Amino acid sequence: DIENSNTEFDTETTVFQLETPDEKDKAYWNNPVKGNNYIMDHLNTGYFIPQYNGMDKAELQVHNQQQSISNEGVSTVGSWVTFTINHGPAPKGRSYRYVIMPATNEKILKEFAESPSFRVLQQDYNAHIVQDTCKGIISYVLFEPTESIIHGPVNKVDTPCLIMTRPLDGQKHLLAVSNPDLALYSGDADEIFDENGKRIERSVYSRRWISDRSQEAPVRVQLRGAWNISENPACRILSKSTDFTELEFICREAASLEVTLSPDIVQKQ
Repeated sequence: DIENSNTEFDTETTVFQLETPDEKDKAYWNNPVKGNNYIMDHLNTGYFIPQYNGMDKAELQVHNQQQSISNEGVSTVGSWVTFTINHGPAPKGRSYRYVIMPATNEKILKEFAESPSFRVLQQDYNAHIVQDTCKGIISYVLFEPTESIIHGPVNKVDTPCLIMTRPLDGQKHLLAVSNPDLALYSGDADEIFDENGKRIERSVYSRRWISDRSQEAPVRVQLRGAWNISENPACRILSKSTDFTELEFICREAASLEVTLSPDIVQKQ
């Protein structure tokens, strides 16, 4: 759902922007390791960029250029390489996806590009959900309170959050939940606007709440089926039936909270 009303300039997603200070680094980009759907930078980080419906075929661009940087009035020039995905002018409903593979090599990157070990289960305004097909891990980025999630054991959440599930032995699952909202303050957003109603850009460090302690940020997660959980003082079962189990996680400081899910055999009978 990438959108932009600007028709004068292209809208781009920057995949990476890297300094190339040495002649060896600059020379690498004269003939980088790349294929139709992958590229590797001079730091041996691989990028796999699959083509799929909704993404232009010819929107991958590599720019090797000089940039001038002003630091306290002193201008310096550096050499940089950037890798961007171009969505064109005034895009509407556009999207992209890519995989980053640190410390790789051409053989591993090419093999992965030929047989990717992941599936994108959902990619829309509400959620990005991806599965590692080797380990069965499902990663959820839930941007909104979301109902009727059809992937994995998670059915719905009442708060934007991050979730990961991993199957264990004996029908068990590991469930990890994080609320990325640090909850440093509550109430309306403390934005400042000019006389034209345009938001004034301010550093986060200028906000009055920047030194406040992270507050509790509860997240309720409903699972399909009847489950018991391992002991965690930050998590409790709110309700349970044969169809659903509702958990409450008391999140703080964006920490990841984990519990082990075990099937409730009594409830299922």
